[in-house]
Amino acid sequence: MSAWIVWAVVALVLLGVEVLTLDLVFASLAVGAVAGSVAAALSVPVAGQIIVAVVVALGTLFLLRPAVLRRLHGREVTKTNV
Repeated sequence: MSAWIVWAVVALVLLGVEVLTLDLVFASLAVGAVAGSVAAALSVPVAGQIIVAVVVALGTLFLLRPAVLRRLHGREVTKTNV
C-alpha cells in the first residue's frame, strides 16, 4: 500500500473522531495527515513526511484553531457569579 494512501486513511479516521468530539483538535491532526499524504505523493522520504505532518498539525493547532474557535463561539463569556 502506498504511503500517501496510509496518510489519507489516517486523516479520514481523525476526521471521524473529530465529528464525535467537536473540539477541533483532531481536525488539526487530520490537516497534518493530509499534508503528510501530499508529501508522500511527492516522494518525500518517510522522515520528511512525518516532519511535514507534525509541523502542519502543530501550526493549525496553535495558530488556526484559536481563531476558528473564537469565530464559532462568537462572544466572550461574562462571569456573573451565579
